[in-house]
Amino acid sequence: MKAALENNTVVGDNVKFECKFLKHHFGITLKNIFDTQIAEQAIYGGQLSASDDPKARRKKPFIGKSLKDIAFRYCGVTLDKEYQCTFKTGQNLTNEQIEYALSDVKYLPEIMRKQTDKIRNLGLERVIDLEMKCIPAVAWLELSGIHVDTNKFEEIKEKVQKQYEDSETFLQEELVTYDKQQQLDGDFVRNDLNLSSHEQLKQALQNKGYAIEKTNKKARAKYKNEPLFEILNEFKEAETLIKMAIKTFPSFINQETQRVYGDFWQYGAASGRFTGKNPNLQQQSNKFDWRTIFTSEPGNKLVVADYSQIELRIIGQLAKDPKYIEAYKTKQDLHKRTAAAMFHVPVEQVTKQQRNVAKAVNFGLNYGMGKKSLKEKLKLDTGLDFTEEEAA
Repeated sequence: MKAALENNTVVGDNVKFECKFLKHHFGITLKNIFDTQIAEQAIYGGQLSASDDPKARRKKPFIGKSLKDIAFRYCGVTLDKEYQCTFKTGQNLTNEQIEYALSDVKYLPEIMRKQTDKIRNLGLERVIDLEMKCIPAVAWLELSGIHVDTNKFEEIKEKVQKQYEDSETFLQEELVTYDKQQQLDGDFVRNDLNLSSHEQLKQALQNKGYAIEKTNKKARAKYKNEPLFEILNEFKEAETLIKMAIKTFPSFINQETQRVYGDFWQYGAASGRFTGKNPNLQQQSNKFDWRTIFTSEPGNKLVVADYSQIELRIIGQLAKDPKYIEAYKTKQDLHKRTAAAMFHVPVEQVTKQQRNVAKAVNFGLNYGMGKKSLKEKLKLDTGLDFTEEEAA
């Protein structure tokens, strides 16, 4: 089957799985692919729902993206998914399972033909071509994984745990309260605080005189320069990394290869952006040098590449904005140039903080951020308290 599969267009639904399976077990590389699910997501431009939850399906409009949904939309058939989870390793296939497998593929050619007509009418040929060529690359990415330095992991784990314990001890002392009830030795009963409890933490901070209704990062930004809140932020940073990464990460490391194999979804977000999970390698913390656990193996190097400000370049071109275009043509830093205009200073005198403010403006306004959101973001990112009028 290798020659037939590698030299023809393979049509399927969520073909990334087949790409990985055939590559891993048989060394077969699918090159020309048409994935009906990816095509449908491009056709509907982020309107599809991934949910098979009956409650979600009752909401209107519900446009599903599963093969069952797509087969009904294009062929008017309702696929029976009763046998989907009945396949077991080492067991012979039943007639019912064979019929189920057949029904999963026999409507694909008709779906592809009808989707191709829609793609042509919408002028999406180039987009679809890029998306389909991306699938084998994503399969390769998942099969390759990334190497983890377990010694570095343990080193960072120890550092984070120490910050967590030190900051917790300090906060317990600072925020502790005592009952009026006395013990036999004359001491009052101490009430230890659950720092992970929003209500308890909020009450403890209010008892200290801080007018705070929430304890999230946004609310804490108001007191960014207060020593107590600096320690609280250190505690929260350590707590988050322990919960979100340190506790869960070892279970994802393959003990034979010392690599982590995450899942990637090229249409994971409604906007068309990639998403990841198990674990989400796209969103690893930049605190405590955490990202240094990802290394190349001996004799290899990691190559880092980045499209500098790619979205702003696209926006500048689409909008035909002369200042954007000039800045990029002459290799200027757009964020610095924006900051110079905002703060009325020469480009070479723009500070890092001023550039960060300009960056929030450049990206924020292009993605529909209003003056209130901009004001809050600037406060959170830079600690600068602008008025809403200044933000506007």
